[in-house]
Amino acid sequence: MNNKIINSKVLLLGIIMMSSWFMIIFKTHSPTHEPGGIEVDETISEVKQLVDMEQIIINLAKKQQDEHFTNQMMKMWQALLEDETTKFDVAIYDEKTHNYVTFSNKEVPHFYTASIAKVGVLMEVLALDEKGVSGLSVQEKNNANLMITKSNNEVTHQFVKQRLGSYLEIDHLFDSLGMEDTKANKETWGLIQTDALDQVKLINAIFSQQPYNRSEDVSYIKQLMANVDKEQRWGVSKNATDVYLKNGWLSLDGQTWLVNSIGKINDPQANYSIAVLTEGNKSFNDGIRLIETIAGATYNEITKLTAGEEMN
Repeated sequence: MNNKIINSKVLLLGIIMMSSWFMIIFKTHSPTHEPGGIEVDETISEVKQLVDMEQIIINLAKKQQDEHFTNQMMKMWQALLEDETTKFDVAIYDEKTHNYVTFSNKEVPHFYTASIAKVGVLMEVLALDEKGVSGLSVQEKNNANLMITKSNNEVTHQFVKQRLGSYLEIDHLFDSLGMEDTKANKETWGLIQTDALDQVKLINAIFSQQPYNRSEDVSYIKQLMANVDKEQRWGVSKNATDVYLKNGWLSLDGQTWLVNSIGKINDPQANYSIAVLTEGNKSFNDGIRLIETIAGATYNEITKLTAGEEMN
């Protein structure tokens, strides 16, 4: 129904614009022969006004489409998660509408990264080396593979100490990407403070047309994120087929779990970046279930909205 209303408004403006075009065309074929080219100047002015009107119509249609997308995503998440007590934060960036949408049940949605931080570690390691991935030794390439595909902690510590020199060095990456709510921890990469929106910005810095890293390095990062071990391919990958992801999990008190998942969905009917962060899960598996509930419903909703736009 909302799409029909939007399309009706745009259609009405289109009809008005077309009518104006016909009036100008009719006028140009019925000259008044006023001296000094006044009529020509007036016609040019009117044409410019119509071009401006056409752009207004295009912008209006885009704005209404964006608002519809955002509203539908928010409604879906609210209905899905209205009774959820575990703290969560979800954010997406949709490639079709170029919209960011976020939703959380935590007043200040700050979460610890756990192992999703390893993507940023690799990005900064490659950025600081003047040769990028070509500057990594054979052993370092093996370690990068272990860090992303198997989520190995020890090699991550090695990269930070040997390549970055400090746990705080990664703040350079966060500042460069405008990740305003993400701050490094001086003692470990696993307790970096972040939110879902900032993690989507990080993913976009890999997959956008103006990535943070060199093209060769971007391809390398994508390759690793596309080949995460089968046991770790849970999370934001729910319902999707073409996926790049990294997950993280940690229990700080031995009783509850923080479980996170970030990635890029690249299916024909759903193309978006997504981050889902959770904390206070009663178990590791409970965290996975919550993330996949959110991620699966998000995928389905975006697929439905994309199909609806194509039909209209």
